[in-house]
Amino acid sequence: MPSNCSICGDVSAGSSPRIFHLAPRDETTRNKWREKCGKDKIWNPKTFYICSDHFNEDSYKRDLRNELLNLPPRKLLKEGAIPSVGLPNSSVPASSPSPSPLPLPPTSVPFHFTHPHKKISSQL
Repeated sequence: MPSNCSICGDVSAGSSPRIFHLAPRDETTRNKWREKCGKDKIWNPKTFYICSDHFNEDSYKRDLRNELLNLPPRKLLKEGAIPSVGLPNSSVPASSPSPSPLPLPPTSVPFHFTHPHKKISSQL
């Protein structure tokens, strides 16, 4: 399982609907991915993942196998699908921007946390 998207840096999460796609084996399509993603120089196709936020819905095919077996459908890329959303130097924004991190509380405020077995207190 990948740790992050090679374009936007989003991290994979177990319950996230985001899917990570490995660079295709087909050299022609792989070179198109590399050009679109601005990876002209050094890159490793064995560790290059792109999240589903960078593909439009037309890039996916139906998962007939899982539909017939009444299993949850998977997001399967069509052959030759090229990322087109939220790429570097692209005018098309990503479909779902990453949430901004929550602000940290001030460090001078003491906190008290009651654990079921012990009391934790701190003066920062």
